[in-house]
Amino acid sequence: MKKKDVLIIVLITAALLITMEITIRLLEEIRADSNSRFYIRADSDFRFYVHSVDNDLFLDYIVEDPILMWSLKPKYNVSDIKINSRGFRDIEYNIKKNDGVFKILCLGESSTFGWKVPLETTYHSLLEDRLNREYDGQRRFEVINAGVIGYTSVQGLYMYLSKGIRFQPDLVTFYFGINERVKRFYLSDAEIMKINRPQWLNLLVNGWLLKSELVRVVQKTAKNIMNKNSHNSELPVPRVSPAEYRKTILRLKKACDKNNARLLLISPALYIDRRRNTHEKAMKIVQYRRILENTAKEAGIPLLTIPEMTERSSDNFNYLFQKDDSVHPSKAGHRLIMQRLYNFMTKNRMLP
Repeated sequence: MKKKDVLIIVLITAALLITMEITIRLLEEIRADSNSRFYIRADSDFRFYVHSVDNDLFLDYIVEDPILMWSLKPKYNVSDIKINSRGFRDIEYNIKKNDGVFKILCLGESSTFGWKVPLETTYHSLLEDRLNREYDGQRRFEVINAGVIGYTSVQGLYMYLSKGIRFQPDLVTFYFGINERVKRFYLSDAEIMKINRPQWLNLLVNGWLLKSELVRVVQKTAKNIMNKNSHNSELPVPRVSPAEYRKTILRLKKACDKNNARLLLISPALYIDRRRNTHEKAMKIVQYRRILENTAKEAGIPLLTIPEMTERSSDNFNYLFQKDDSVHPSKAGHRLIMQRLYNFMTKNRMLP
């Protein structure tokens, strides 16, 4: 075949794809009536997923991340929210590990991020202050806040693998189990992120290809066909299934062991008002906590549970949570988490 013929075929194919892309985008513009036979909903849109999984993600310090789905905007500094150059809500820390420094990396979601509380009152900031005071210059401690709003354990795992590991932490804390149960899409977090896929490929697919309406429609159609063939049409699916949650904890443990870091699990806070009917959300969170406890026991991973901040608590401890909020610790809650963390690490000889 002559080069001229090949070029013609390429141009015709490109023109066809562009026409299809434009057509689908026009159909998206007229989707006001969702019952219309012209309505197309491409739920696998990476940006659509990011901004629909949690209303908090419309905040202006959240940016799309083709590797982690979304992350904190580096060098953001407005009001009480200050993000450092590495994309963490924390002060600046050197990646290079200096002699005499013990590093703790705190993986987590909005509770670890410090939702509606000043940075200096979060449990990791309080822990860093406490440790440096107790050791009085004999050892320097850096407790890094790697918590991000809306994150699941799968995102936490990849946060460690892609960013956190660079800091060479001696200890990694894991605070997840709240967002895993959320059902929004037919794709789980693991299916979206493709952790086993090379980063350059994730950058290409999530950063570029999924911005195409045509690619998203083709992807969703293929997924629907696969579900139909496998007789698994129950949609949407949890962001992280119970089985995937357990698998993620074990993968993080393996990664920490490989990099000479200890892993410490923390049961996520959950307040249940006994005067109200127990709702489905709470029971789902309790289910994931049970998995956390069983996995910790099975794999021999240290687990910190704070009874006052779990479903085992009484109504007298609601001050540990923010007003009309069943999962986010108040300033008093963060202070209690810090105290229990310090005592637990000291008792189990997890500090130098």
